[in-house]
Amino acid sequence: GIEPTANEDNHHLLMAQRMLTNTTESFLAFTAAKLALASVLEPNNLRLIPALSTLFIIG
Repeated sequence: GIEPTANEDNHHLLMAQRMLTNTTESFLAFTAAKLALASVLEPNNLRLIPALSTLFIIG
């Protein structure tokens, strides 16, 4: 197994940490942008929010 408290550089652990950090940052930025967009869209255009969420999940 991987020892996360080891002082030596563990390439696999660092790569997993970077991927998780990148995913979290992307999700938080998208969520903030989606909430900002939802606050200014007219009610008939709010259907864009689920479409944008689907596109974010796909790709």
